[in-house]
Amino acid sequence: MRDVVKSINTGGKWIDILGGTDAEKNKAGRWDFKKIVVEIFPRKIQPNYKIYPENATQIEKLRIDIDNKYLTRKTAHEDVANQRRAGFVGAKFEVQTKLVNKNYVKFKIVDGEKIF
Repeated sequence: MRDVVKSINTGGKWIDILGGTDAEKNKAGRWDFKKIVVEIFPRKIQPNYKIYPENATQIEKLRIDIDNKYLTRKTAHEDVANQRRAGFVGAKFEVQTKLVNKNYVKFKIVDGEKIF
């Protein structure tokens, strides 16, 4: 969302995706939404993120990153639900989307196989 629409200030806000419209399969055979509808809520609750301990291994860092992503989603759901129960209605936007394959030219075909 932040990359698609630079004109909407999403700093310090939760983005709730309400739904997509006009879904169809693209040339790559993947589902693509032409538009998505989002609602923006202020962040009233902040997640308490874990930090890397000194000398953390890559696996420990990966686990902490996964835990922090979970905390973000859990906090967002809780905060948005609380605000909705209190009667708050966020600003709604319809965002035109375009699926981009960033790996499109990052491989070559050698002897019939894709090499990345």
